[in-house]
Amino acid sequence: MQQLNSWDAAFLYGETHFAPMHICSVAHFAPGADGQQLSLAEVRAAARERLHLLPPFRRRVVHVPFGLDRPYWIDGDVCIEEHVHEVTLPPPGNPAQLAEQVAEIAARPLDLRRPLWELYLIRGVENDQTVLVTKLHHAAVDGMSGAEIQAILLDPAADSPAPPAPGPADPERVPGPGEMLLRGLAGAATYPVEALRFQRRLIGRAPHLIRPAEAESGRRGWQLSLPPVTAPPTPLNGRLSAERSWAYGQVPLSEVKAIKNALGGTVNDVVMSVCAGALRKWLLDYDALPKEPLVVMVPVSLRTEQERRDWGNRVSMMMATLPVNVSDPVQRLRATTAASRKAKHVHAALGEDFLAGALQLAMPMMATPAFQITSELPFTNLAHPSANLFISNVPGPSAPLYLAGKKMLTYYPAAFLPRGTGLNMVVLSYLGYLDFGLMACPERVPGVWRLMRHVIEAVDELADAAGIDRDREPDRRARSS
Repeated sequence: MQQLNSWDAAFLYGETHFAPMHICSVAHFAPGADGQQLSLAEVRAAARERLHLLPPFRRRVVHVPFGLDRPYWIDGDVCIEEHVHEVTLPPPGNPAQLAEQVAEIAARPLDLRRPLWELYLIRGVENDQTVLVTKLHHAAVDGMSGAEIQAILLDPAADSPAPPAPGPADPERVPGPGEMLLRGLAGAATYPVEALRFQRRLIGRAPHLIRPAEAESGRRGWQLSLPPVTAPPTPLNGRLSAERSWAYGQVPLSEVKAIKNALGGTVNDVVMSVCAGALRKWLLDYDALPKEPLVVMVPVSLRTEQERRDWGNRVSMMMATLPVNVSDPVQRLRATTAASRKAKHVHAALGEDFLAGALQLAMPMMATPAFQITSELPFTNLAHPSANLFISNVPGPSAPLYLAGKKMLTYYPAAFLPRGTGLNMVVLSYLGYLDFGLMACPERVPGVWRLMRHVIEAVDELADAAGIDRDREPDRRARSS
């Protein structure tokens, strides 16, 4: 058995009916060389052949009695037919219909008694394509390990041989309640020591949060750098419903790199600035633009190349301001770059393991039934949240992938919504494009397709300001309309 780490357990405990904590990817596939579309039998065969290479597909959760310690993963038998499904869109199978189907899949919680994954093959998609939705609980994978799952499930070439068959393996023994209780008591005994260690680390890092500052008088001084404490009130935050809406679109990576080269910053700074520009327009559409910047939570991967297949979560979170209150696109990019630089300084000063340590201390409370009940109550969704939304940029596969000889054309993300947060904007890179996926609660964020169009417009604004001659493929641009 392997114990869930602090982040894994937090995603598991954070799940509610209105905020299921799984992440999805949405991939279009072209027909094969013989003109045949991807079939349900081929998807099930691929999952079955690679099951021995995919521990998250075999593991289920075993809880410690009374929530005394974090749960454990245990390997067991898997019925592929219970996890791999097929749906068909009615004609004409356009992007709006696909997005509605993906949102419906994303809104349904996974069965926490079984291995925490599902695959959905969607047929009836326009242009003779099929779509595969991969759905994985965030307790089992983070963004980077989710991309690794896709790389294992798919092939690097259309004619790749099947993976070697595994040797015989027996399912892990399920421990009894008494054994799990002893494990829990042993784990709980370490909590006071962990609390003292966390406090010592925090005190030791305090001097690193002090940095030089330029006073208005021109004289240099010192200031304490801390993450933003509260975010401005916006329609993005509040109580969520169980409904979800999703929109998607593509931007050429070469265009984003050209903007970065012309105007400064990094590719991620450009992505963040594009999101800021899109959100500014959307908030103006609804007469809800705050006077101050938004606060955004940005996942940061801590995964090394050697940890590619160490499943679970190797992440931290960085809080940054998002200058939606800046009207000029170039100035907005510069403000975004400056905010990102400050956020990275604070994150480095606190340490990569700061939030993991804080979550570890919160585990006993998060495991209680009272936490689960109160998380659903209206007063738990504060008028002044700690962050307005999540934005993440995850590197996807750098080379084409295939399933049963059919080429994967796109790799869109469809992320989770934590309670009180009505929007998550995620970008995955694949085959020279940035694939945007915007997941929203329609009660908090109506008009998510309008927001997606604003993303494209924000890229256009920056490209125009940088003097870039654009040559975007019209069929790809149509995906955002």
